[in-house]
Parts: sequence; C-alpha cells; structure tokens
Amino acid sequence: MPPLLAEGEARDALHAGLRHALLDVEDLVQARLGVTQIAGSCGPQDARAYWDAGAAAARSAIAIAGSQPAEPWVALDISVPDEAVGRVSGDLAKRRARIHATVNRGKIQILSASAPLAEMLHYATRLRSMTSGRGSFSMRPIGYRPC
Repeated sequence: MPPLLAEGEARDALHAGLRHALLDVEDLVQARLGVTQIAGSCGPQDARAYWDAGAAAARSAIAIAGSQPAEPWVALDISVPDEAVGRVSGDLAKRRARIHATVNRGKIQILSASAPLAEMLHYATRLRSMTSGRGSFSMRPIGYRPC
C-alpha cells in the first residue's frame, strides 16, 4: 500500500502533470489551468496517480476549449516620403497589415500600423527599395492573434 500523501504533495504532483501536458502542446499561448479541488474516491493514491490525473485533466480541458492557432503580431511606425506613401501602403496591404493612423510631418508621412511578424521578415530591404533609401521603420511585439 503506497504511503498517504499530504494535500500539498498531492497538489504538487497534480500541478506537475498539468504542466507536462501543457508542454506537449505546440505553440500554446495564454493558457491557464489551475487546481480548485482535489477529491479522491479510490482510497490512498501515490504521486504518480495524481500526476496522471493532472495530465489527463489538462488534455481534456484543451480539447474542450477548442484551441486555435495564433501568430505573433507587431506594431509598426513607418516613416516614408510623401511620394512613396501609395507604394508603401499597397505593400503593407499585401502583408496583411492594418494601418491605424497617418501623421503628416512636412514632406514625411508617419504610418502607424500592425501586422503579423512573419509578413514583416525582410521588410527593411523592401522599404529601402520602395523609398529610394529614405524610408525607415520600427516594430515592437504587441501579442498574438488567431491565424
């Protein structure tokens, strides 16, 4: 007969099973699982039984939640000369970007946008080409959105 586990040991074993199941899921973002109650009806259990129960509960919760794939998005601030705004806006549209605002700074336009990170790979080269080397941009991560 296995030794009786203290409630804290049972909870720790259950949490370990939950964490293990979450690590098995690729690209899982913003998932939170927690233990609210531990109730046993089969007599004393060992730590492995609680670990297995935690892993099974996590897999079940993920299946019920209906997870969906997500991709990282970035916020962009793009400075372009007036004559290149149309080309840059068109290129951003092809990259699934959303332009939120445009600010006029004399002969320069500042575009504020957001876009999927994957679409912005090699953008610096493309922007230089469209603006004859006079465009610049910065980007910062803003989170994940469904694909």
